[in-house]
This record gives sequence, structure tokens and C-alpha cells, in this order.
Amino acid sequence: MWSTLIMTLPTQPNAVRLRIWRNLKALGCAALRDGDTLARLGGDEFACLLQGMADAAPLRQLCAKLLEAVSRPMKVADLQLLVCPSIGVAMCPQHGTTAKDLMACADAAMYAAKRERRGFAFYGEVA
Repeated sequence: MWSTLIMTLPTQPNAVRLRIWRNLKALGCAALRDGDTLARLGGDEFACLLQGMADAAPLRQLCAKLLEAVSRPMKVADLQLLVCPSIGVAMCPQHGTTAKDLMACADAAMYAAKRERRGFAFYGEVA
């Protein structure tokens, strides 16, 4: 069983995105378990691959932890930033059994979370 989370951040200059990535890595890794993977897909998109998460309840808790960690105000140079990420969640086998399918579903859920301004969304979930 695998679950995939995709997170996008508001558009920022590359230096700011790199700082956010460093903070996300430090904060996100504290919220993740051994064996989970956090990766920067590029630009402002990040993904978590979570093994053994077949139930939505712990995924909701993890999304809330990640949102809390990443949404903390951070200082970059002379700027005080408040980052408001959007997270999309897809679960295997409910939403697909291949990496391509899970990533596509998590991406669609992330855009739903962004559109509905609710922080995170599961694929196929109605607000």
C-alpha cells in the first residue's frame, strides 16, 4: 500500500523556493516516518511517497502536520514570508496502482485543494 501527496507552493523567486525547500525538508522529515520519501519535483512542487498508509485518517493527520509546519512564517533575507501550500492525496489501490496514475490523481486533488482553498484534498473527495 502506498499513498502519494503532492504539494505546491505559491510562485516565488527561485532563491525563495530553495529556502522553502530546505525548511520543508527539515520540517517535513520531522513529520514523516522512516521509509517515507520526500522529493522536490521541480519549481514549486513537492511529493511525499508514503508506504503502508491504507487508511485516510493518519493521512489527514499528516497533511495537517505538514500544512502547519510549512505555513509558519519564515524570514528570507529582508522578507517575512507566509506560505500557503496546497496538498493533494491519492491512495493505492483506490486511486490507481501505478506511479503515473497515483501522481495524476494526487495532482488533480492538489488543484482541487487549491481551487477550494482548503489546504488539502483527497482524490475524488467532494468538499
